[in-house]
Amino acid sequence: MSTPDGVTQLLVDWSKGDQAALERLMPLVYSELRRLATNYLRRGTETVASIANRVGYDSEAAFSRAFKKVVGAPPSEWREMRVPRAAQPVPGIVQ
Repeated sequence: MSTPDGVTQLLVDWSKGDQAALERLMPLVYSELRRLATNYLRRGTETVASIANRVGYDSEAAFSRAFKKVVGAPPSEWREMRVPRAAQPVPGIVQ
């Protein structure tokens, strides 16, 4: 059901009031957000705040809470474990 057509159908069903469609859709949405966020973090060229904005969060704090809930570690710690320090952005420096 994770094909584009499957996701579209879930959205159509949800718009018609099918709450079960939303329950099937949300894991797909979180999976895609996690994939995008981890890819941006792995690149090491953007701040966590910038990545939060890219994936649709209004604040770095909200993104960090959601990321930790889904991935098990805050984004900054996740990046520390996976990206060499030289590749990480310097706070206050626009990339």
